[in-house]
This record gives sequence, structure tokens and C-alpha cells, in this order.
Amino acid sequence: VTDFGIAKAISVARSGSEAPTKTSESELTSVGLALGTPAYMAPEQVAGDPDVDARADVYSFGVVAYELLAGAHPFAGKRGSAELMAAHVTEMPRSLADVRPELPRGLVSLVMRCLAKDPAARWSAGADLLAELESVEASAVGALAAIAATITPDTGAPWDATLPSVAVPPLTNLSSEPDNEYFSDGIAAEVLSALTRMHGLRVAAQTSSFAFKGQSVDLRTIADRLGVTSVLEGTVRRAGSRVRIAVQLVSASDGLTLWSERYDRELADIFALQDDIAQSIAQALERRLTGGEKPGSLIIGGGHGRRAAVNPDAFELYLRGRHLVEQRAEGMREALPCFEEAIRLDPEFSAPHAGIAMAFTLFGIYGALRPRDAFPRAREAAERALAIDPTDALALVMRAHCALWFEWDFEKAEARARRALELAPGLYHAHFCLGYALAAQGKFADAIGAMERARALDPLSKYAAYDLAWILIFAGRWEQAIRELQPGVSKHPQDAELRRVLGFCLFYAGRLKEARAEFKRALELNVRDRWASCNLGQALVALGEMAEARRLVREIEQRAPHEPIPLLGIAIVHHWLGDDDTALTWLERSLEARDYWLVMLRHDP
Repeated sequence: VTDFGIAKAISVARSGSEAPTKTSESELTSVGLALGTPAYMAPEQVAGDPDVDARADVYSFGVVAYELLAGAHPFAGKRGSAELMAAHVTEMPRSLADVRPELPRGLVSLVMRCLAKDPAARWSAGADLLAELESVEASAVGALAAIAATITPDTGAPWDATLPSVAVPPLTNLSSEPDNEYFSDGIAAEVLSALTRMHGLRVAAQTSSFAFKGQSVDLRTIADRLGVTSVLEGTVRRAGSRVRIAVQLVSASDGLTLWSERYDRELADIFALQDDIAQSIAQALERRLTGGEKPGSLIIGGGHGRRAAVNPDAFELYLRGRHLVEQRAEGMREALPCFEEAIRLDPEFSAPHAGIAMAFTLFGIYGALRPRDAFPRAREAAERALAIDPTDALALVMRAHCALWFEWDFEKAEARARRALELAPGLYHAHFCLGYALAAQGKFADAIGAMERARALDPLSKYAAYDLAWILIFAGRWEQAIRELQPGVSKHPQDAELRRVLGFCLFYAGRLKEARAEFKRALELNVRDRWASCNLGQALVALGEMAEARRLVREIEQRAPHEPIPLLGIAIVHHWLGDDDTALTWLERSLEARDYWLVMLRHDP
């Protein structure tokens, strides 16, 4: 639903043959009232101008046209209706010529004129706009058809800024043993997971929600940083086989408690408890939005096949394993025995299988294991989880990753990621996976949209900007990728991965010396980052330092038999050196090893 016609209706009502009475005028609108949908309102509508006319509809058309052509709203990333409406009045969107340089100039000019802040600069009526649109040269049709091939409508809209939203920071551990912190964190993560299944609710991802752990930060600041309207806080106390949870949902705008409850349950009933909390939060948010009207618009997506009870010891081991996985690095290896023992204790508990799938997927993506050693194990574990619970959204995402990075079945990967989003629309991992599956098919506008939605869920995560930057690189938008990465690099200057990807962007943007410096810095921070070594080899060749590039690639080749080296990276360096026969040999070895990054080779600039 857009604002088309609102301005026209107002204009006709004011200029009709019968002068409006005071009553009819006030029923239609009143001075100072902002009438319309925030995402598509013209500046004069936002300002409450009583003389709004059809030029506001022209503006709304411009917003829709921009969104269709760019794959994102002109003011994507604004948090809440207030920010969005302010942007309509005070900010100009980035030019379509920069976002989609392949667009015909006449079309770009037309859309940007629709978005003019001054109504006088727009067309006065839709008929005039239509005439101008029809005058766009026929030669533009071919270009538009090519653009349309990379833009498909079914990608999921950007997050609605008016949706209710919530963050779930770690719950305070009140147990007598400080080591039980993994348990209180795990309970918070499980409640968060239950909330991601709610349609119509935006849930800040765990990485961002947990970013303030151990810090003395007020809830309003947390909400502002995460772009949410409410925050759940509370405590957990473990007492033998029972768990006591006290939680309250607090409004970020005024600090009022929207809902609170205390629970004292058997740990075996934890699934029912999580769903009770999630449903109570949804109802409290709906009452806030509707002024006490009967709730019902926030529903659990797709149902879920979990049993009513779980073995308490198995559940505790699962929480310990997930806590270790979240730490990455060696924590993932230490998590595996926890998941395996949980499965032994409760073979029909799907979550530990999904945990194993996640660990081996990350091993394959981050190079801890060779792809042929990692992804088959991930696939097996994910399929076991789905055999137990076909609605396990995380297991579906891990199965999608296997289809994407190992089986190279991009359409199947996309379908599984979308199914996961039907079940859990707020699951960050699903948006992230969908973004790469779309990019592998060359659907870059959609892929960028998916990554933008992932970033909106996890705004404080360095990985959200990292993955968005990769998609922008494949789409040829290197300068934009640089802009996306720089805040993260400034905040995490010791992060080797961010520095390497920044170097990659600088390399293809033609800033070769800066790129070389970033690749070297990445290697200083992580001497085992072999992709950084390969990327440095490319930069050295481009700068004419051939001897140093050859020395570097020989060193990498010597390590290849003993480490999970990216064989594709070696092939690329040889290609840059002009050694195409050697490059083909390494490319064949890369294919045999099933190097996961081969998925994106055809899109590599």
C-alpha cells in the first residue's frame, strides 16, 4: 500500500463544487496532521502542509520507482518512523546513477526529479509524469531488460521501520556458581531464538544483543544502538532440575514496563517456557501498538516440531556447546563433545545435531578444515536434525550452506534459506545465507537487500558489514564497499579479516599501494590467513614487484600439502603472473578439493 491517491483525494475534496463544512474538513484531515505511509510520504505530507496536492503522489511514485530499480528504499537503514520521515524532509537519497550506473540517464533523471524536496520541481500531475516516462528513448528498453534480469521481486521487503522490535541482552546469572553464566546466556539466546519465529516482529540478533554484556549501559542506549523499541531484561537462577526466570519487557521510549513475569519450572519443560515468554512479549508489544485492542498480528511462523520436554542434562550440554560455538576459534572444536554427549543422552533432541552442522559449516567456510572434510559432516548433521524436526530453521540454514558452498546447487540453497525465513523471519543466519545464494546466481540487487536486512538485525556485528561488502564487491561497487567497511575497521583495527576485505576493495578500486598495505597488515595480525597471502601476491604483481610475488606464491605452495590452503588463491596469483598453465593446474586441484570460494569465481572482478 503506497500513498498514491491520498494527495489527490485531499485536493479534490478541497476544490470541489461544494465548499466543505468545518465537520467534513476535520474528518478528512486537519492542519498539522501527517497523513500517509511513512516509507512513501512526500516532504510536504510529513510537514503537515494543508495544501498537499497531486505532486505528493508523484513523489510517492518516485520512492517506489527508486526502490524497484535500486533494490533498496531511498532511505534504507533508517530506524523507526521518526527517522524515516525526517529523511524525507532533510536528506537527498544517493543518486540512482551511483547505485545503478548502467541505468539510462533519462530514467535516472526522471526518478530523481520525482524525489525533489520542493513540490514545484516535480511534475504537477501524474499525466505529465506519464508523458515524460513514455518519452524515455526506446533504446533504454534493452538496458532495462538487462537490469530486470538481476532484480527479482520475491526477496522479502526491507524491514518496516514501524514494526515492533525487541532486543534480548544476556540475563543476569543469580546462581551460586559463576561458571553457570553460559546457562543464563543460553536461556537468553533460546528466548531470542523463539522470538525470531514471530512474523511482524524484528529481533536484534544475538551478536548485537550480547554486545553490551558486562557493561554498565542503560536500556535506552542499548535500544538506540540496536534500533529497537523495547528491551527484555531479567534474571536466571538454576536450582537442581528447576530453573527460575524473572523477566520484564521495557519500552525504550519512556522506560515503562510493558510486561513482567516470574517463572519456576522444571528444566525439562524449557521449550514450553521459551514459547510462553515469546508469546507474552508479542502480546505486550501488540497492546502497546493497538492501545489495548485484541492482539493477534504477531504469530509464530510455520509452527515448530519440538517436543514438549527434553532431557535436562542434554539441554545443559547443548547450551554449553552453543556458548563455545559463539566464541569461534578453538571453542568450536570444544563444542563438539558437548553436542555429541547431548545426543547420546537424548537422541530425539534436534538442536545438538544443528549445533554440529553449524560448527562444521564454519570449519569449512573459515578454513579450519578442508571443504571435503567439513561440509559432508555438516550436511549429515543437518539432515539428522531435520529428520527429527523438519521445522528446525537453523538446521535448514546449515543445509542451505552445504548446498551453496559444497554441492553448488544455488537454487536449492536459496529455496532452503527462504523456507528457514518462513519459519523464523527474524533469523539473521537465514538472511545472510540467502544473500550469498542470490549473489551466486548473479542476483546482486536482491543479494544486497538480503544482506541489508541481515545487518539491520545485527547492526553491531563486524560480520554483517563484512558480508555486505563482499556482495558489493561482486556487484562491482568497490567504493561503496569501502565505505561500508571503514567504520568496522576503525572500531576493530586488529581484525585481520576486515583488513583483508578492505584491501581487496582498494585493489579493485585501483588504490594499489593502500591495498598492499592492508594485505600486509592482515598478515601481521594473522600469519595463518593464506587468502591474505594470495591477495598480497595479486597486489605485488599489479605494482610490478614480480620477484617478490613469485617468492610469496612459492612459500604458499610449500604449505599447501600440510594446511587447508585456498588452492584457488594460488591459481589466481599464477594467472596474474601470466603463468596460465600453472594457474590451470592449481585450478583443477581447487576443483578436486571443492574449494568453497569457487562458487563466486565467475563474479570475481
